[in-house]
Amino acid sequence: MSKSEIYNWSNPPSHILAKVYHYSHDKFKPNLRLVNKHWSTSVKSEFFYSLEGVEDKHIMNIVKKYGNFVRELDSYRYENGHFEEYIQLIPLLQKFYLDLGSRPVSLLTQLNSINKSIHSIELCCNSFDDLLLKDHEWDTVFQLVSTIQDIEILDFYIANTSIPSPNILPNLPVDKFKLWSSSDATLNFMNLYKNIKHINSLDWTVRYPETQNTFIKRSAIPAPNQLLRSSLKHLRLWIYDYSDDKGPIEPHLASELLNTFKNPFFSNLRSLEWHFWWSPNQSTSKIFHEPIPTHNIKWANLTKISLFIIDEYLMTYIVQHCVNLEEMNFNSPLVLPNHDNPMSLSPLIYLKKMLFGSLDLALIDNYSLINHLFPNVVTLNLYYIEKTYEVTRDCYHIPFLFPKVNFIIFEVIEYEFDRLINEYEGVLNWEELYLTIDSGNVDFINPFIERLPKLKLLYIQYHLESDDDLNISRKDIKVFRVGDPSPLTYNFYIYDQIN
Repeated sequence: MSKSEIYNWSNPPSHILAKVYHYSHDKFKPNLRLVNKHWSTSVKSEFFYSLEGVEDKHIMNIVKKYGNFVRELDSYRYENGHFEEYIQLIPLLQKFYLDLGSRPVSLLTQLNSINKSIHSIELCCNSFDDLLLKDHEWDTVFQLVSTIQDIEILDFYIANTSIPSPNILPNLPVDKFKLWSSSDATLNFMNLYKNIKHINSLDWTVRYPETQNTFIKRSAIPAPNQLLRSSLKHLRLWIYDYSDDKGPIEPHLASELLNTFKNPFFSNLRSLEWHFWWSPNQSTSKIFHEPIPTHNIKWANLTKISLFIIDEYLMTYIVQHCVNLEEMNFNSPLVLPNHDNPMSLSPLIYLKKMLFGSLDLALIDNYSLINHLFPNVVTLNLYYIEKTYEVTRDCYHIPFLFPKVNFIIFEVIEYEFDRLINEYEGVLNWEELYLTIDSGNVDFINPFIERLPKLKLLYIQYHLESDDDLNISRKDIKVFRVGDPSPLTYNFYIYDQIN
C-alpha cells in the first residue's frame, strides 16, 4: 500500500502537522486540536509550548496536566503566588521571560535552584522612567544569569532613557538585544555595545526630542555602519523625530548608506531594517542623485531589506547586489531603476513580498520591466506616503505590474479602485485581501470583491457603528475584523470573524 493511500487529511505525519500549526494564524491554532485525536496529539507539544494568552485562572490546571510540554514562561505569572510551584511542574522549561520590575533577583534565585534546563532568558524593562534597578542590582541579576549552567541565549529588551552598564554583561551570550531609548542614551549604549563579544540580532529604536537638535553632530546619529560586526545577522535601526538646522539631511543619509554597503561585515547580514523619520516634513523620495558605483560583490546572505527610501539609483544598486532577497520594504513610491539597459538586469527571482507607498508615474508605461525584475512577488502592502504630482494611487495598474499577487494589503483608504473595478478586463486571482474602510468608502466593497472569484479571506480594518454596515454580499468567503498592520510589516491582529 502506498503512502498516498495510508495518509489522508485525517492522519498526516506529526511533523507535517507541526508545520501546519506553525504556519497557521494564532486565531485558528486552537481549532487544529479539534479535528480528531491524532491532530490533537500531534500538535499538543506545539500548542502548550507557551502559556501566552492563557487566562490566569486556567494556568494551574494546564500546568498540572500539560507541564511536560511547556517550554516558555513569563515572570508575571508568579504574581498569583504560584511561581515556584509552576517551575517545579515544568521540568523542561527552556525559555524564561523576566520582567525586571518583578523581583528579578528573587525569581532568578528560585529558578536557578529548581530548574536546570533553561538555555534562554529574555530580560525586559518596559519603562521609559528611570531604571527600576540600580547598577549594583544589575550586576547581581547578570551574575545570577551567568551561573545558570546551560544558558546559551540572553535576549535583552529595555525601554529606558538611560542604559545600564553591568560589568558582567560583555561576558554573557547576548544573542538578541532589543532597545528603546531616548537620544540622550546613545553614547552610553554604543560604549556598552562595542564590549559585547557576540551578538546575533540588534533591534534599536531611538527617539529624539521634538525640538531641533542644534548641538548634535550628525556623525553622532546612530547608523547601520556603526553597528555592524562579524557575528551580527539581523539589524533593525529606527530613528524617530530627528531635526536640526544644518540644511538638507539627505546627503548625510546617502553617505551613511554607502558606508554601510562598504563595510566588510555587511555581507554577513541576513536582514537590514533602517528607517529614519526626520522633520520638517519628510517629503523627498530621493537621496541619491547619481548612479552608485557598482562592484562584483553579491550579498547572498541578505534576504530582507527595509529602508526609509529606495529611489531609482538605490533600486538599481539593490537589484544588482542583493540577489537573494525574499522581502523588500520601503517608505517611498515604487520606482523604476535608473539604468541604461534595465531589461539586462537579472530578476530577483526569490522576492516574494514588497511593501511601498504609491506608484511612480513612470511605471505606467513600463509594466514589462517590473514583471521582469520582480517576477514572483505574491504579497503586497501598499503603504501610506504623502501624494505628490509624481505618483499615482490608482490600483488599476497593480495586476499589470504584479500578475502573480494573491495577497494584498491596502493599508490606507486613499487608494483608488474605480478603474480596477470597472475597466480592468482580466481575472484578478487575489485570494486574500486587507482593506481599510470608513463610512466614506464602505459602498465599494461588494463591487470590488465580485471581481475577485478566488477570494477566500477578507480582512477589514474599519470604523463603523456596527458589523451590519458592512453588508458583505458574498457568503463564500471568510470576513475578519482586524487591527492596523504593525509599521512597515505584513502582520496584523485578527479580532474576530464577522460572518
